[in-house]
Amino acid sequence: MAKQPIEPELVALFRPGREILVRVKAAASRNMVEMRDGCVLIRVTAAPERGKANAAVLKLLS
Repeated sequence: MAKQPIEPELVALFRPGREILVRVKAAASRNMVEMRDGCVLIRVTAAPERGKANAAVLKLLS
């Protein structure tokens, strides 16, 4: 999975102790992280079964 550049508005959200609203879409057409309506939207291609989508989100964010 190739790393995509992170948008500056997303970088500004990740500060110690800060809470952020995150929405995850499994079984998407591609892996990506974007801002939408004040929420971090994470899309992963992995299916939402047996923790596959959760693992894909962790890998995408790491």
